[in-house]
Amino acid sequence: MRPPARIALRAAGVAAATQLAAYVTSRKAKRTNVVDVFWGPGLAAIAVASAAGRAPHSSRADPWLLAGGLSLWAGRLSQHVYRASQGRGEDPRYAEILRDTTELQRIGKVFLTQGLGQWFISLPVQAVAALPGPSGRAGRAVASLGYAAMVAGGVTEAVADAQKAAWKRRDDHGPVMDEGLWAWSRHPNYFGDALLWWGVYAVAAARDRGALTVGSPLAMTWFLTTATGARRTERMRGDDPDYARYQERVAFFVPRPPRNTPTAGGTS
Repeated sequence: MRPPARIALRAAGVAAATQLAAYVTSRKAKRTNVVDVFWGPGLAAIAVASAAGRAPHSSRADPWLLAGGLSLWAGRLSQHVYRASQGRGEDPRYAEILRDTTELQRIGKVFLTQGLGQWFISLPVQAVAALPGPSGRAGRAVASLGYAAMVAGGVTEAVADAQKAAWKRRDDHGPVMDEGLWAWSRHPNYFGDALLWWGVYAVAAARDRGALTVGSPLAMTWFLTTATGARRTERMRGDDPDYARYQERVAFFVPRPPRNTPTAGGTS
C-alpha cells in the first residue's frame, strides 16, 4: 500500500476511535456537546499517528513539528471547552440541530459528521507525512510562513478565549464583550482557529501536490464562520439590540479597528 493511502487509513482509524470515545462519553454525561472536547485531541492524534507512520521519503522534522504544535493547540482547546461546558447543560446549538431526531440520526449528524470532518480537515497533515519535503528556497519559505501562521493563530485563539473567560467572571461586565481582541472582531477565537489551519495547509502546500489539500482549510473556515460557528451563534442573539449595535461597529471575522470607541465597562 502506498504511503498516502496507508496514512489516510491510519487517520480514518484514529478519527473513528475518537468519535467512539466521544459517543460513549456523551451517553454517560447525557449531553451531546461533550463531543467538542474530543475535536482538538482527535486532530492531534491523527497528526501523531501520521508522523509515526510517515513515508521514508518525507521530511523527518515537519510531521513531528505539526504533531507537536497541534497537540499543544488541542490540549489548551479541549481544556477550555471542558471548563466552559461544566454546569451549563446542553449547548443550544446542539439542541437546535438535534431537535426531534432519533438516536441513530444523532450519531450520524454529530459523531459520524465530526469524524469525517476530522479526517478531511487533517488532509494537509497527512500530506506532510506522505510527501517529500519542500525543495528550494520558495518551498522552505512557504513552510516557514505556515508555521508562523500556526503560532499566530493559536496565540490569537488562546488570548481571545482567555479574555472572554475573564470578562464573564467580572461582576461589572456589560451585555456584550467588546474589549481586547473582541473590539476588533466579533469572533477572534474562530478567526485564530482558521488562521492556524491555513498555516497547516501552507506547510503542506510547500510540497509537490500538497496544495491539492486546499479543500481542508476552506472547509474549516466554513465550519467556523457558517455551519456550526459564528453565523449560528449570532442567529441566537438576533433580537438583542445591544448585540446589533456591536455588529454595526465591529468586524464579523477578520479583525480590523472598530468603527468607533465603545462605551466604558464593556457595553455596547
